[in-house]
This record gives sequence, structure tokens and C-alpha cells, in this order.
Amino acid sequence: MNVFSLRFTRRACFAATIACCASMLTAAEADRGLRFDSPGVLDLAASDADEDGRRTETVLLTAADVDAIRAAPVVGADALPLPVAADVFHCAAASRSCLDAGERKALGAGAAVRAGTRLGLRPAQGAVVEFVDWNRPSTASADGDSETHRYLGRLSGSGYHRIEVEFGHDAPGSFLVNPANGKAAFVHNAADVVAPSPDGLHLLEFNADDATRPLRVAALDEAGPRLVLSCQFGADHATLAFKGWHDAASFDLLLTPDRGMPGATVPLRIAHVGDAWQLRIAEAARAAATQFRCAMR
Repeated sequence: MNVFSLRFTRRACFAATIACCASMLTAAEADRGLRFDSPGVLDLAASDADEDGRRTETVLLTAADVDAIRAAPVVGADALPLPVAADVFHCAAASRSCLDAGERKALGAGAAVRAGTRLGLRPAQGAVVEFVDWNRPSTASADGDSETHRYLGRLSGSGYHRIEVEFGHDAPGSFLVNPANGKAAFVHNAADVVAPSPDGLHLLEFNADDATRPLRVAALDEAGPRLVLSCQFGADHATLAFKGWHDAASFDLLLTPDRGMPGATVPLRIAHVGDAWQLRIAEAARAAATQFRCAMR
């Protein structure tokens, strides 16, 4: 058997496994595959705060860094740092044929296989990670709902697989799956600010419009995904703007403690140094640091 035939046979067996699993379930019994609330999934879009962990060290920002952070544009205001499928595949959002063609090309690498409504991903170790498209029609007493998944390929740097999920009643999100162990994280990248670091080995997520939501940073390394940092607002009316990753180990934020205090902006830089994280802030804004606390995981 030649190499092409062997590769084709393996992919055919993979697809047959997925199809066989689907055929064993009736429509009423069919599960919905891996979801953001499945056991073991790291849901970076979760609304609950993370209080555990060591507090970050607070150090001073230079005056030049303060000015640079204030002057930098807000990231995510125009283009999403982690683009949705239509932008990845250069399609109009409503063009299903273009999106389907983009997925078929991404699937050509052989890491994932689609069998109808089921999308399967086989990690190097462990069981197949399966995503299931489903649709629940509206009834006289309840609204309908649905989830549709699409394989987008691999993330730069980490090599994690990315599967976008389109919700019937919410903005799209993405699953990021470790190719070695099948562990997955979920991000709500069309509603939240979700930004990979320049080297692709860390990922930041937060919601700029919800002061009750924590900012989280995950490591997308060989063992991950895993939560490494969680930051929480200390003021009910705080706003936070993401000014981008300064480099592969640090990112910049602009905190406004109270909307009623024009100009009271607090530049922050959060940096990964060795096995710890630092919260860097201007001397004049030390008191405002109480409005923003971070814990290392």
C-alpha cells in the first residue's frame, strides 16, 4: 500500500468511526458533542470571578511607558484580534458556500474529519474530540436554538486546532484544542476581546462592557490550555480598554475607575517575568491599583 492510500485509509476509518457513533444514536438520544460547559473545558468566557491564587507584584511604570500606553489605539474596536470564520476564509458572512469551501480546504490537512453534522478531531493521545451541529426548531411555546461548528485550521505559534461555533442566539465563539492531548478552551471571540500574544503561546480574554467579568490569560502550551492569570475589577463602574500586547510576555491596558471622572485613566502593563506576573502602574496612580487586582494561578 502506498503512502497516499495509507493516508486515505486512515482518514476513511476516522470518518467511519464518527459516522458509526452517529448511527448508534436516535435523534432523541443524540448528544451535542463537546460544548463550552462540558466537563474539562476551560471556559475563558465564564462570568464567575477567580479569587484563588497568589497576588501579582506591583512595580512602577516609567513616564515614557505611561505616555505610550495612553497614546496607543484601543485594540479590538475595529478588527477582531481573533477573527471569525468569514474573515479567516475571506467570505461574506452570509455565504455558506464560501464558508463550506474554506472548511473543506482546512480539513484537507487531515487533522479533522467531518461526517455530516459531526466534526471529529483526533489528538495524538486520547479519544476523538467531537463537535455536533444541531438545530431545535421553534414551537408554539419555545424559541428554537442551534449550534453549527466549523473547522478553521491551526493557530499560529501554539498549533492549537480552532473550531468556531455559531450559536442560534449569541455571537460566535471558538474552541481551541491542544493537538497533543485534546484538552480544550472556549473563548467568546465575537463578543469579548480575545487576543493571542505575538508568539501565540498566551491568550487574553475579557469583556470591555461588563465590569463584573474577570480578565483571564491562558497558556496555550504543550500541556495546556490552562489558566495562568485572572484579574478582576474592584469598582462597579470601571471600564477597561485593551491597548495590545507590548511584546510576547506583556500587554497593556487603560483603566478608567469611574465613568464620572473624565481624564482619570490609569495605564497598566501586566508582564510575565519568569514564573510570575507583575502589575506595572504609574506612581501617581498607585491608589487606583486597588480598583484592579490580579491573581496568578
